[in-house]
Amino acid sequence: MKPLHDANKLGPLLIQLPPSFDFGKFDRLVQFFEILPKEYFFAIEFRKVLV
Repeated sequence: MKPLHDANKLGPLLIQLPPSFDFGKFDRLVQFFEILPKEYFFAIEFRKVLV
């Protein structure tokens, strides 16, 4: 990814959460984002279980 980032050819990286993720686990999500590299942009997709 670094060569793409350095050439300004890298957009945000998509993180897809499983449908089982709920906001009761929000603290875990915050901890996860704290360890991600700061030089990249990330987008997050929350998926919903369809019943």
